[in-house]
Amino acid sequence: MNFFDLVVDYKGSKDNDLGPFTENVLVRTVKNPLFHIEEEVYLTPLQQSLNEFATNLGKSIGGSKTDTLKKNQSKLVVCQNLEKLAVELCRQANGDREKLATTGFVLSKVPEKRKAPSAPTGFKVAIGEKSGELAFTVDACEVTLMYYFFCTPVPVEENDIQKWKWISSPKRKATMVGLTRGTEYECTCAYQAPDGTFVYGQKIRVIAN
Repeated sequence: MNFFDLVVDYKGSKDNDLGPFTENVLVRTVKNPLFHIEEEVYLTPLQQSLNEFATNLGKSIGGSKTDTLKKNQSKLVVCQNLEKLAVELCRQANGDREKLATTGFVLSKVPEKRKAPSAPTGFKVAIGEKSGELAFTVDACEVTLMYYFFCTPVPVEENDIQKWKWISSPKRKATMVGLTRGTEYECTCAYQAPDGTFVYGQKIRVIAN
């Protein structure tokens, strides 16, 4: 499975380009016979975040600093939902770039083969600065394409870690928000190998503050 057959990071997209691009992705993935996409998990959140971004984008034009901040925050949510969908499409396509070309996403350049990373070390989870936040850290890895951090409520009901709540980062540190205060979570991390596969680390349980 190659998670980088598609470009997954669209945070650098121009504001006026992100909306039409996302609309095209939605049109081309809804009921796409080549994939089985759970609408409530991937498509509905993407559409809702796109609607909110479009509203905030309009208000930010000639608006206040608060309007611009809301626009930037909603843009980030759209990009996170695009990344989540792109990763799932790549998982299902399993390297079939012809299938992925039907999704509206941008095909990435084929990465050169590099050494796969070893299992992550130094994984730690700390209570975040704000309620509902968990702060993740892991040792740096020279050959990882991206750092991924995952968590799910205890008792664990979903064994497939890739369906847990997750966040990715180009750096070895990240903070996950929107968790439920007082809930115990099982957490893990992963380095992403050059072929797109995940190399998982140890699991840690922690109670969100």
